[in-house]
Amino acid sequence: MLSKWEANSRGEYSIKLQSDLDATRSVLASIRKALGDDKKIHLVRSNHTDRFDRYIERNAPALATLKGLKYTELIGIKDLGITWHEQPGLIAPNTILAHGDEANLAQYAGGTAAKLVERMGKNVVCGHTHRQGIIWRSTGLSGRLEPLFGFEAGHLMAVRKAAYTRPLNAPNWQMGFGMLEVSGSLVNPISIIMRPDGSFTWNGKTWG
Repeated sequence: MLSKWEANSRGEYSIKLQSDLDATRSVLASIRKALGDDKKIHLVRSNHTDRFDRYIERNAPALATLKGLKYTELIGIKDLGITWHEQPGLIAPNTILAHGDEANLAQYAGGTAAKLVERMGKNVVCGHTHRQGIIWRSTGLSGRLEPLFGFEAGHLMAVRKAAYTRPLNAPNWQMGFGMLEVSGSLVNPISIIMRPDGSFTWNGKTWG
């Protein structure tokens, strides 16, 4: 595949790339269908999506300008009506969606997002760390304080397949996802933790 971990090894020549892209597009299409055409979907670039451009630039620079080889084209971003953010961008009032690799990685849940809050001066939602946590910061004087949150939303990956976490296979990650409740200018982050079997409880109901 395109990972630096697979360079010059058998994995670099895997024939699964197209099927993986198709699977990604299928998931996005399912989300679009579930939400309907009138709802916005935002995606932000990541260190993983960057691999396409870096790999082509390093190994086949003459092809770098071909639109058909751009990751966003390969997974159908435009066709599905998804907003793509090449840089961190607003997704709610005073709230930025980032990937999480824009700051040095903290070793505790929410810490990386909190660093981005301090840098950007806005609420920040991110992934990348595979951890789930919310850390609040407040700015202001004389009791007129504005709370800002840094929200790391967790992960949805199969940890057992992460070979780089072996031999213990017990990384400090939390499986789950996040939601934002928006009421006017108020944005409330909600952290949903998932059990090892993928089930979760929210709003009094268990799913999965």
